[in-house]
Amino acid sequence: MGALIGTGPGRGIGFMYLLFGAAMLALVVIGLRLPVLARFDLDVPDALPDDLVGIQERDRRTRAAQAGGAGAVEGDPATAEAVR
Repeated sequence: MGALIGTGPGRGIGFMYLLFGAAMLALVVIGLRLPVLARFDLDVPDALPDDLVGIQERDRRTRAAQAGGAGAVEGDPATAEAVR
């Protein structure tokens, strides 16, 4: 083991890196052998990008402010900006 991680004072940390790296590799291999996890990226739809969600929220607040305040938050800078 000394030839792989050395014999100095940091050999324990080096051994931990090897040990935890091997554990992560084992978990990945096990995870990919489970069909549910192997197909996860294909089965789960992608999330909307944050900028699109922000645009939709701004439009919702603008419509609410123009319609008479249903859903508009008093003192909310986003609503105030949307009304301008």
